[in-house]
Amino acid sequence: MRALRVAVLVAGVAGVAVVAPPAVAQVSIGAAGLYASINGSDFDGTDAGFGLDAQVRFPLGTGFSLGIGGQWTTHGIQGTSDNLGVLGVFGEPRYVFTTTSETLKPYLAARGGYLHESFSGGGIDASASGYFVGGGGGLVISVGPTVSVDLAVLWTTVSFGDATVNGSKVSNSNTSGSALAIRGGVLIGLGK
Repeated sequence: MRALRVAVLVAGVAGVAVVAPPAVAQVSIGAAGLYASINGSDFDGTDAGFGLDAQVRFPLGTGFSLGIGGQWTTHGIQGTSDNLGVLGVFGEPRYVFTTTSETLKPYLAARGGYLHESFSGGGIDASASGYFVGGGGGLVISVGPTVSVDLAVLWTTVSFGDATVNGSKVSNSNTSGSALAIRGGVLIGLGK
């Protein structure tokens, strides 16, 4: 609920009138596959990985919607056969542009939220929590009355706090960098 209030406040500060959703707007659910790379010197040796995200999108007004969801990716670590798992929850405000096309709708999106990374292997159990924030753009391609393909590229900054290794917190072990995600999936409208 707080994310919805923040999105409404941001829209209001930007001078955008947030109005009741039009009659044709609809709540939708989406699921997508992700390809993500984590970049920066703090993540040297961390491979790009694959994962999933899922979200529920709520209409906020003409062109505007807010997605609330979760994402998960897994990344190989060089020198080990074990993977780093990254789990997150996010809010994604989105503006879809009006075009002359009935089937192709480009959009701009921001995405931010909480992240938790964990690694277990070789006698080491490590984890850290943090946040990510950024944005990108995408394209919604209508393929039916309530079904669309959703394609996007997102870039975010990533920051994790001090790690916990084998149950003990390690001081000054925070990490930061950036992430690039390419996603493709479907959106399904839940009714008008």
